[in-house]
Amino acid sequence: MKKREKKKKMMRQKKTKAVVKLAVKYKLLWKKKTNQKKKKTVVKNRVMKKVDKEGRRQMKEGNGLREDEVMEAIEEEG
Repeated sequence: MKKREKKKKMMRQKKTKAVVKLAVKYKLLWKKKTNQKKKKTVVKNRVMKKVDKEGRRQMKEGNGLREDEVMEAIEEEG
């Protein structure tokens, strides 16, 4: 795997972890061992849907996701 690909993969994992951590904090995601991976993506997608298009575009560009946007999305969800 090339260095750039590896870095991209790491960034993607970091973003997922951040969203999941917030989701757990706001009880959108419960810590169960079963279906954890599947559940993570479901919650991530649900949260990402709530975040506006601008946030998603930034996410694709790799600028990360502003925490306040995620918070808003999670508050609306909860």
